Amino acid sequence: MPTLTVGNISTELYESLSRRASETRRSVSEEAKQILADALGLPAHLAYSDRMPEWIATEEISAPCDLPRPCNGQQVACQDGDQRLPDPFTGAEGNGE
Repeated sequence: MPTLTVGNISTELYESLSRRASETRRSVSEEAKQILADALGLPAHLAYSDRMPEWIATEEISAPCDLPRPCNGQQVACQDGDQRLPDPFTGAEGNGE
């Protein structure tokens, strides 16, 4: 895909573009592409040929089910003899205690 670099623009122009981009929740690059597409009379989708589709989630989605929980507030204990991984914070071997 072609790349366009625009250099030596004034601080005021960049800040104005940045402000407009934040108002439309776009990056500065996306906003510049949108402005170019509008000025050239091109369809809006051509400005975002490399953008992810809107239906792709951009935030974490929880699993469709929860882990089983003990009923009636019962505590769940590990069985003796289970091998444990080392504690990543202390480096100590897990021994079930």
